[in-house]
Amino acid sequence: MMYRSFCWQVPVAAAAGLVSVAQSAQDLEYHDSWSAQDRKAIDGVYRRCGEARSRMLEMIDREELSFWEQVEKDLNGKLSRSGDGALLENEPNIFSKAVTRSVKRVCVHVMMYPFLQMVEHTAKTGDAKYANKDRFSLLHLALAMGFHDLSKALVDRGADVNLQVYMQPRFGMDVEGKGDIPLTYAITPFPMFEDLVADDRGAQKRFEAAGRIDVVKFLLEHGADANVRQINDLCPLELAFLWASVQPEYTEIAGLLLDGGAKIDVREEEYEFSALCSAVSFGNLPMVERLIGMGAEVNRSVRFRGGWRCPLVEVNCSRESSPAILKVLLHHGADPDARMITLPEDVEDGMGTDVSASEQTLLMKLCRDLSIATLQEGPEEVERVLDMARILLEKGASVNVVNPKNGKTALAECFSCLSSKDGKSREAAVRMVRLLLDQGAQVDLLWSDGKPDQWEIKRLKELPPDVFARLPELSILKDAVE
Repeated sequence: MMYRSFCWQVPVAAAAGLVSVAQSAQDLEYHDSWSAQDRKAIDGVYRRCGEARSRMLEMIDREELSFWEQVEKDLNGKLSRSGDGALLENEPNIFSKAVTRSVKRVCVHVMMYPFLQMVEHTAKTGDAKYANKDRFSLLHLALAMGFHDLSKALVDRGADVNLQVYMQPRFGMDVEGKGDIPLTYAITPFPMFEDLVADDRGAQKRFEAAGRIDVVKFLLEHGADANVRQINDLCPLELAFLWASVQPEYTEIAGLLLDGGAKIDVREEEYEFSALCSAVSFGNLPMVERLIGMGAEVNRSVRFRGGWRCPLVEVNCSRESSPAILKVLLHHGADPDARMITLPEDVEDGMGTDVSASEQTLLMKLCRDLSIATLQEGPEEVERVLDMARILLEKGASVNVVNPKNGKTALAECFSCLSSKDGKSREAAVRMVRLLLDQGAQVDLLWSDGKPDQWEIKRLKELPPDVFARLPELSILKDAVE
């Protein structure tokens, strides 16, 4: 049909102008100063960039082919049903996706060209200091792809170990200039572009920790700044904690950063950072112990995303090490009733409650997260949550403390899980409520104004009879809903 042939011509015509841009990677021209080993490594970097570009274009083409096959199928069906072969009225613009895919191809070339051009220029001139307009140098790429010997050679040739990639302001975020530094790529355990060029794209390759540890140490010895802030104000130490949660050997990198001058406590007018908070959040027990030994304050609160946080409330029940970390913090004087404070904003949940405002303790958080632990993580995390609640209560956590922002106690935070139709969630909540009641939780403090709201009444009505049988102290709540 004419319609069919016209449809297939659109993407071909749209891509025709890209042929000259999409040529395969050429052989590099080298300056005489490069060693044979360096040339081989630079070839590897260049080839990896070219392979990534080709793979991205292939992915776009496959998506495009699939789209046009579906267009042909759909339109043939519609034209057949119309009976006369005429175009149906109000047919959507079927060419919009073709344009989108052509734009995607252009974007791939625009994105990859600066990398390829930068490698070509550095190879030809021997200038290791050279960077493209976004301040991306061969050192960044070599580290990102795991060419450690080349990275060291570039530093020896004068490459800037603190050159920060330039980022344009976007999405209302204050990120201008706050891009990655070479140290960022040295810390990261995943090779750049590996997910695109690997034969088995389902298995993500990771660098051997030993090689990364060696190159991080080398960069620090050659002046790398361990305190440079990047996008979202992340610093190298936080990134090291993050990757250590994926690959424990990377804890040694965090240690190298501390040895290399990484600050454990930053207090500035618009930025605060607590290394202890980050180590606790990522479940890194060895680093928690080391930081406390270095003088980190266990009750130090820092501003964070519109509120305040301290180490204790950063304990993450999804980490296996969390109970041990909690014990260490409490042993060194952490306040068991410390609160994570979220500052009030004009955001409501539709029932008059400012859901963005909170002053919850870790005990409240554990009670609230019971359903998440039950449904997403399984029985091990449920036991971990209950164990952490016991540890807090044994160390003097106040069972009846009230969140002034929503008027709820830890006991009240259990009710969404207690009224759950899921048996496992309800069983976990019954055990938590039993623990709280045995420690003196007062049922009459469930609500700050002495009576439940409409949402809480609904939950009370959904409580199965066996809950009241196992928790007779809650029987007085029946009067509240009758």
